[in-house]
Amino acid sequence: MAIVIVEPSSSGLSLLPAANRLGETVYVLSANTDDRNLPASYADKAYKVIQAETNDAASIVAAVKTIADHVSAVIPGFEYVVGSVSEASATLGLPHLGAHAALQTRNKYACRQTLASHAVRVPRFYSINAVEDAEQAALHVGFPAVLKPINGCGSLFVKKVHDRSQLQRELALLAGDGLVDMGLRVGTELLLEEYVQGNEYSIEGYIGPDGPNIVAVTEKILGAEPYFVEMGHVVDALLSPQQRQDVERYIHAVVKAIDMNIGVFHAELRLSNAGPVLMEIAARLGGDKIHRLVEITHEVSLPEVMIRCYQERPPVHQKKSGGCVSSVGFFALDAQQYTGINTSIIERVRSFNGFQEFEVYYQAGAELPPLTDFRGRLGHVLLSAPTRDELNANMSEALGLIAQAVY
Repeated sequence: MAIVIVEPSSSGLSLLPAANRLGETVYVLSANTDDRNLPASYADKAYKVIQAETNDAASIVAAVKTIADHVSAVIPGFEYVVGSVSEASATLGLPHLGAHAALQTRNKYACRQTLASHAVRVPRFYSINAVEDAEQAALHVGFPAVLKPINGCGSLFVKKVHDRSQLQRELALLAGDGLVDMGLRVGTELLLEEYVQGNEYSIEGYIGPDGPNIVAVTEKILGAEPYFVEMGHVVDALLSPQQRQDVERYIHAVVKAIDMNIGVFHAELRLSNAGPVLMEIAARLGGDKIHRLVEITHEVSLPEVMIRCYQERPPVHQKKSGGCVSSVGFFALDAQQYTGINTSIIERVRSFNGFQEFEVYYQAGAELPPLTDFRGRLGHVLLSAPTRDELNANMSEALGLIAQAVY
């Protein structure tokens, strides 16, 4: 028995050690070019890496057919391959996310249309495929609004706009071929949608025999607008019982409307005065170490859950309640270059009760992108604590020390 993980990246890399713990033989499919490759630190967790064009279903099918072991599941290791994996698994006769659900979780405009047709609350929205669409989009949506690609992730090209002239400027900047990210062109098809006031959360769950199971609600800490860079996450979120009930009912309605039938989901929403409003839903693990926060706080391994779901063996999770809270905090540098770090200060952070991990993403001397999306973050620290007050105090102190340490 074996499983195939397609293009593992970001949180999808956690599927490899999870599969090892479950005793599965792991094959990895990767394009093995540019930003699509398996990091060397994960090479020993895969039985074999097979090169294939992972954004193409036929290439995935051909690669899987070269595997001598019996394959029980083909699992997407990154958001962009959800559609190609769905199509390939259907061809191979393996458990798979339905084509309709795959489209909804990858195309934000299609998802908005589907939810609206099922009377599920969504922001006002309009598709922009050319600069000429801007005027009609502005009339329909109004301002302030949010401009975003229909197929991106990681806050790429997501920006708040306040009027028609700013919208036109942003569209002019994005005119052309967009950006190739993980082999996918992002930024050529855009969505203008209503700016929703309210705190932002993500919901981590999976599809069980009886439908969606919500494991955790994550509180999100965003950077300064007009961008929407995620600078922190806390599990579990501080919500009133009524708010949590509203969120769970809403997500159940979303999952039902898009016909999601298998795997895990990571849904992002804002809690407005009118109630929850979906920003997006993805058929993947939450990024930014969210699955680690869920595991620390609730003792549920969502990577293991995802694998079992694709083998049609979804577990009945027994999440721990009230044991602790956990948080990841991201930090950035107000400079164009990362020079180095004072390790003695970082050792003070490592000595905190509840310290879990610390990482810097760039090598000393690296040029830093602006903090307009996830690429502008320099690193993270992950902590846990018995109470939210203690966690907040420790995270504040840790980030303050890190600000002194990096230069």
